[in-house]
Amino acid sequence: MNISRLPKPSGNHLVASPISFERILVGTDFSEPAERAFDVAFEFAEQFGSHLYIAHAISLMLPSMASAGIVPEAVDALVQSAKEELNKVIRSRRTNAVSIEKVVAFGGAEEVLLEAVREKKIDLLVLGTHASLGIARIALGSVAESVMRHISCPVLITGPKCQRTSNLFGSILFATDLTTTGTRAARYAAALAEQFQSMLTIFHAMVKKESVASGRREESENASRLQLEFLLPETADLWCSPHMELAYGDPAEEILAMESNCDATLIVTGTGRHRALADHSPHSTLSKVLHIAKCPVLAVPDSTGE
Repeated sequence: MNISRLPKPSGNHLVASPISFERILVGTDFSEPAERAFDVAFEFAEQFGSHLYIAHAISLMLPSMASAGIVPEAVDALVQSAKEELNKVIRSRRTNAVSIEKVVAFGGAEEVLLEAVREKKIDLLVLGTHASLGIARIALGSVAESVMRHISCPVLITGPKCQRTSNLFGSILFATDLTTTGTRAARYAAALAEQFQSMLTIFHAMVKKESVASGRREESENASRLQLEFLLPETADLWCSPHMELAYGDPAEEILAMESNCDATLIVTGTGRHRALADHSPHSTLSKVLHIAKCPVLAVPDSTGE
């Protein structure tokens, strides 16, 4: 990895405003990835004093429903069984510091999550990913594309290699392509770093060095340097001593290398206008990062939902 550590230029900066997650929703199918997601959602709720909703979708195509018929007794039994499973999940981490509410509904995972996000006015959605279901598939099914296309709140995703940490906000890595994944995500990263006095690394992976004429490399790096600088509040030095980094190479590979280099405990990135998770190709940058990252990834839409 070829990294250039950048001096700080002067110029107009974005202003980071405080953020809060008053209402957090975590989806679960009672799998191990969903358990990891619940742990992270619980930690966010503790830190922000949030009300935590835990949601489970009951498929209308379950064999038990087909055999019993859709009758009130069968419906009640399925709902009660789901709530008992949710109670087990809640008891595993329950403290008086976090208020938790169960959400059980019939339908597909996308439908249930989207309805809960809207009805409960959710500020943060938390999901876990399965390694065995493909790089960008979510524990509840392949729901990310639909969910992120229709909501404006950030989505926190725990990948199959995500590890528990004692300080989720110790080192925040903000990764941007400086084109589609910029300002809103930068505000979240800066605000979190300020609130928790985190180490903040702001990072951009440039095109391969070989594709840039040697005479223009310095010009290109300076332009990227200025863009990165403008994504930080002018006062950032007072509370987090931010590091700005450039690298040449494949964006996903460089983000993962930087995650290791700065011991990141949380990666923040934007999803752009086209919602990066909608691309299930193995070449999708965000998908590859989610598959391999050892820390959670906070994906922030750059605009409101449709």
